[in-house]
Amino acid sequence: MKKKKNTNKTIEPSSSPLDKKISNKLNPKSLKKKPTERIAVFKKQNEVLEMLHFQQKIGWNIWDERKFMEELLNTRFNFFLVAYTLFFAVTFQLSTPGAKLELALVAFCVLFLLWLAILRIYDKLIIIAKILFNMPGDLSVLHIVRTEISIASKVPIKKEVLTLIYVYVPLFCLISLVVRILEAVFELFFCIS
Repeated sequence: MKKKKNTNKTIEPSSSPLDKKISNKLNPKSLKKKPTERIAVFKKQNEVLEMLHFQQKIGWNIWDERKFMEELLNTRFNFFLVAYTLFFAVTFQLSTPGAKLELALVAFCVLFLLWLAILRIYDKLIIIAKILFNMPGDLSVLHIVRTEISIASKVPIKKEVLTLIYVYVPLFCLISLVVRILEAVFELFFCIS
């Protein structure tokens, strides 16, 4: 007689203590957050268990991935700021409007592509942070940190600081380059200096 496949979405407990902790914490009934607040990865509990076991085998875990992504994001952001500073300073040093326009256009294109790379890593880091925050409490210290910050902080944090740094600062830089482009266009075509 053939056995039917288990189509139940809950995880069958196994002998591993890690499996028991995760299966108890990741049960959809035990998650008290709204479905829109949970990350999609945690809807498929078996995939989460497989991911954690695979990471244990290869010696690379989600914490290492978070550290790698943070370092990569910071490196790209610092490179963006250095490139922006150099391009912006050189556009002020050039005396001919045509050269200013050309350099400002090249700077805008290069910095826009760098910003897209920053946004890509930023999105990955946010996903990893959500995964870490939604891990069971005894596997993650983020619950304790967030609780302590909310208790100690007199001003509640409304918006993520990462969004301000990695999205709006580069956007401001790109807008300032657009202003330099427009200024160079007016100098070139209308002889305004």
